[in-house]
Amino acid sequence: MSNNNAMKGNAPNFISEVSNLGRLSASKIDQIAAQVGEDWNKRRVKTNQLRNIYGYISSARNLYDKANRSSQGKTLEDVKIKLIFLKPRLAYIAGRKTEVKDARIFDFYKNAIVGIEKASDEQLSETLKKFFDLSEAIIAYHKYYEK
Repeated sequence: MSNNNAMKGNAPNFISEVSNLGRLSASKIDQIAAQVGEDWNKRRVKTNQLRNIYGYISSARNLYDKANRSSQGKTLEDVKIKLIFLKPRLAYIAGRKTEVKDARIFDFYKNAIVGIEKASDEQLSETLKKFFDLSEAIIAYHKYYEK
């Protein structure tokens, strides 16, 4: 089996695990982020491509912060809706960039967003926080594994 096929074999593990994001421990999120960062680096996903995705996620995090202060009139439901609309953006990016499509970034984040959608009202805030922490950690690990 070629190295590329070996990487493809590993991808479904972390892709499927994030669909239960709300149930993942901090150490499991860290482990997934390290795997994802290394995998996407091996697949030659560029830092600026991830930064573009993270920029949108960061704007959702700002909305999350406003929702937690609640004086801004924003709700966690607004944050969830913003992240749901990350999926078509990722589909577009994956359609334009072969390395993004091959790395299954769309599949990964789509499953993570499914994890957010599955969260109960009581779990939503913590699940969103885990999503933002995971996304930030992926950027850090991707940079760490950069050659």
